[in-house]
Amino acid sequence: MSRRRGQALIALLGFVVTASVATGVLVGGALWAAGDRNQDNESRSATGTSAPTTDLVAPPPSVPAGPVAEAPATVATAADAATSEAELHKGAEEKKPGADIAAGDCVGFGGENGTIQKSACGTPGADFRVAGVAAPNASCPADSDRTYPRPLPGGEQDTLCLDVPWVVGHCVDVNGAAPAPAPCVTALSSRVKVVDIKQGTADVNACAGAGDRGFVYTQRRFVVCVAHL
Repeated sequence: MSRRRGQALIALLGFVVTASVATGVLVGGALWAAGDRNQDNESRSATGTSAPTTDLVAPPPSVPAGPVAEAPATVATAADAATSEAELHKGAEEKKPGADIAAGDCVGFGGENGTIQKSACGTPGADFRVAGVAAPNASCPADSDRTYPRPLPGGEQDTLCLDVPWVVGHCVDVNGAAPAPAPCVTALSSRVKVVDIKQGTADVNACAGAGDRGFVYTQRRFVVCVAHL
């Protein structure tokens, strides 16, 4: 009886072991199948999200071949030219009237707007000779026939001291406010001829025998002797 129990117990243990092994095999197979299905789903999911999306764009309309249009030429206007000139001369000082005139030059006032200009001595328009130039804050001799304040760069000015351009042998017209060079025409009583210039004296009588009258420059002490034609 005890031997039969032992055999039955052994048989029972074998059944339990066999059932456990079978159960493990079934569980393992199920786990393996589930894992394979999950991996397959992940692969499909990744493939679906990474696929590029392409937008369809209509091609541009075709353009018939032909000559290429040229860009319109730029036309410079008067305003553009004025602006360019203003930029070019920005900061530049305008030339002062009479800037090139020095003592000994002959001048006239026939320039633009009556401004002073240098003229060749003995020619029409050479109405005065520059006897000297007075520095800024100085003055010309009181017996000058005319003075001309000349602007200088920086805002200062000097003064041109002007005399009638007396030249022995030349004629002047004494009919106006001041003698002016003129052609020697005998028919005009207002014309006189310069016959001498006496230096170092302010006495008109020094012209005796050298003319019938004289123009006296008292401060600078000389007399211009003239005679009617």
